This record gives sequence, structure tokens and C-alpha cells, in this order.
Amino acid sequence: MRLDRLPKSMVVLGGGYIAAEMSHIFGSLGTKVTFVARGEHLLSRHDADIRARFTEAYRKRFDVRLGATVKQVAKTRKGVRLDLVTPSGAQAVEGEVLLVATGRVPTATGLMSRRPGSRPTSTGTSAPTTRIRRTCWGSGRWVMWPTTSSSSTWPTP
Repeated sequence: MRLDRLPKSMVVLGGGYIAAEMSHIFGSLGTKVTFVARGEHLLSRHDADIRARFTEAYRKRFDVRLGATVKQVAKTRKGVRLDLVTPSGAQAVEGEVLLVATGRVPTATGLMSRRPGSRPTSTGTSAPTTRIRRTCWGSGRWVMWPTTSSSSTWPTP
């Protein structure tokens, strides 16, 4: 994300950990943050107790719109406007900038398919073979190696 200056307000579309991290950073720097998320909680893939407490804490700090579907996004003189459909009816939120943090599909097809001990999956991610699982996870030891071996100076296993 490259911005020439700190925005006064930001709409964050998404409710996962990237949305949470970025909103925390911008909110700490003084940006007014509004969350728009489809789910009933933020961090929906986390433990139920954690996501409930996290959502409660972020509701106290930010404007959080849950269960929302974006009907339309429009550019305005001051930034951007999102028209929403929510459980309580139609709503609109505005911000100087829009951060879309809705997740992504992995695009790692072929990155590790030639490395010994790994095989590509149907979703494009890389899964360790039986030999790697037995060596690393089955040994009772924690083993760490770089996730981006092409840019790392660490030797790959």
C-alpha cells in the first residue's frame, strides 16, 4: 500500500487478520477507520472466544459494520463511498481511501513443485510429501526454513 500522505479516514473491506493489522496501524496514526465485513465477527477463522473478544474490542475503537454486503462502490470528491446491504437495512459509508483486504487465492503453482520433498496441490499451494512430514513433524522437533527460498540466503532443506 503506497500513499502520499496519511488519510484522514479509511474504509476497510474485510474482517481478517490483514484487515485488522492494517486498521490498527492506520488507526494508531490517527486515521478514522470503518470496517465493512460480511461475517458476524471479525477474524472469523479464529477461535470463537478470540473472535468475539476481538470484535468487541474493535467495536469500541472503530466503526464496525458486520453482516454487510457491498452493493456499489463509487468515487466521490472526498474519496470513496460504499453502499451496503446490512441486516438492519441499507447503509452507506464513506472514506478518503478504501483498503480491500478480503483475502486471496494462493498462486504458488510451480514455485515448489520441483523441490525435493514437496508436491503441488489442486489449489496451487505446496504440500510436503510423506518423507518431509515424517522428518519434520513426526520427529517431535520444531523445524523452520524460509517460506520464500528464492529471496532468502538460507539454504533450503
